[in-house]
Amino acid sequence: MAITLHATAKLLHGIEDYPYVDQFEDGFKKIDTVVANAIEQVQPRTKAFAQKYKDEKMFYVLGSGPSFGHAYGFAICSLMEMQWLNASAIHSGEYFHGPFEVTDKNTPYILIKSLGRTRALDERAQTFLEKYAEKIEIVDAKKLGLDMIDDKVSEYFNPILFYTILCEYRSKLADVHNHSLDVRRYMGKVKY
Repeated sequence: MAITLHATAKLLHGIEDYPYVDQFEDGFKKIDTVVANAIEQVQPRTKAFAQKYKDEKMFYVLGSGPSFGHAYGFAICSLMEMQWLNASAIHSGEYFHGPFEVTDKNTPYILIKSLGRTRALDERAQTFLEKYAEKIEIVDAKKLGLDMIDDKVSEYFNPILFYTILCEYRSKLADVHNHSLDVRRYMGKVKY
């Protein structure tokens, strides 16, 4: 993912004279440190999350902008495919177009809070969730250190950070469920 992002920034610079190539290069130098620090930072939190939500059967995962792909991927791959839990990804900007009507104190929400132009959408969803829900896990790029990267380009690094951090969440769920991330019912086992 980082290699593709780096190549894309270089191509944009070469073709369109991308104005933030220096900030991007600086971010690329910092992202490994940001991710390593974030992995260490989330260890207690991911263990607590897995314990708290080990008996839940349904999760809503919210995200926006460059991070929505990871909200979607975490819902359908990590939770549904790898842990056989019901899950649905909701774009933070779409949350108030109907999905917020199912919000209650019994349903768990995971909000992937990005840095960048769509952060306000995530913040709006967080404000509502904190008022009307009780089972909320906020995974915040800023608190995980992504703000070490210049704000002109930091939003592009959200997916790199969130992929790794969400892998920590799914790993801890797998541990408490005693359900290997590699076990499948149908995939690769039956004709489909």
